[in-house]
Amino acid sequence: MPSLRSRFWKAAIRLALRKEGLPIPELRARSERNGRVHPPFPKDTVIEETVLDGLRCADLRPPRERPGRVVLYLHGGGYVTGSIESYGMLCVPLARALGLRVIVPEYRLAPEHPFPAALEDALSAFRGLLA
Repeated sequence: MPSLRSRFWKAAIRLALRKEGLPIPELRARSERNGRVHPPFPKDTVIEETVLDGLRCADLRPPRERPGRVVLYLHGGGYVTGSIESYGMLCVPLARALGLRVIVPEYRLAPEHPFPAALEDALSAFRGLLA
């Protein structure tokens, strides 16, 4: 039997995603609204904005960060929706569970910025980390 928490999140996700065929602006707005629904982030996790090779990124650092390793996390949304703000609820626990710094770039989204814009932004963030 699935846990109460599991059943709650399954129902919440189904409710959030039940409308199909929405225009891109509404999909983006829904993604941002859904990203704000989360428990407060732990105060010992540092959440800052940084710029890597000209690209705005979220920089998440857990309390017991293992030095020398970084996760470059490209948020979901099919390169059409999503943002660093809407993926905080996933990336903060990820950083804490791994004990690693997590960088989330704010890459350009299609259709306003067609391929290869998002790929170029991801490479810019990667190059910025290497530098």
